[in-house]
Amino acid sequence: MTTIRRIRVDEAPTVRGLYARMVDEEAKKYPEDRIAISEHGLDNFETYFRLGAAHQDLITLVAEEDESIVGFVLAEVTRSPGLPGLAGEILELSTLPGADEMVAADLVEEAVRQLR
Repeated sequence: MTTIRRIRVDEAPTVRGLYARMVDEEAKKYPEDRIAISEHGLDNFETYFRLGAAHQDLITLVAEEDESIVGFVLAEVTRSPGLPGLAGEILELSTLPGADEMVAADLVEEAVRQLR
């Protein structure tokens, strides 16, 4: 059974590893695009994942199966400084190879629910 939940701060390094794997996979698929991320860039994302554990406008959700993280989604709320209302956006979504297709769908569904 898969559980979708907000990340815990101590899980940010694990999600960082999943993010690095996702970037590497994209780089292999599209070598002409020279896709890469530096260690400093990964540090920045790890901080972003940590903030997603508690910040009201940042959401990092993980999919957990058998006590292992098998996917994540990163989303954020944006506020206009001059206009009323809010917007929400899913920034990143990744699951491990072989994960059930429903894991990604469940991550997106919960991210949208929390953005609302």
